[in-house]
Amino acid sequence: MSNKDSFFALLTGIAIGAALGILFAPKSGKETREDLKKFGHDLKEKGKSLVEEGKSAIEKKFSSKEN
Repeated sequence: MSNKDSFFALLTGIAIGAALGILFAPKSGKETREDLKKFGHDLKEKGKSLVEEGKSAIEKKFSSKEN
C-alpha cells in the first residue's frame, strides 16, 4: 500500500468514526448541528493549511532545482 493510499484510508477512517460518533452521541439535534458546523470549519482550515504546506514544499523543491 502506497503512502497516498494509506493517507486516504486514514482520512476515510477518521470521517467514518466522526460520523458514527456524532450519530450515536447523546446530544440534541441543535447541539449536533453546531458540532458538525464546527467540525466542518476545522476540517476546512486544516485542509487549507495542508494545501499551503504542499505548495510551499513544491515551490521549495523546484526553486532549489533551478539554481
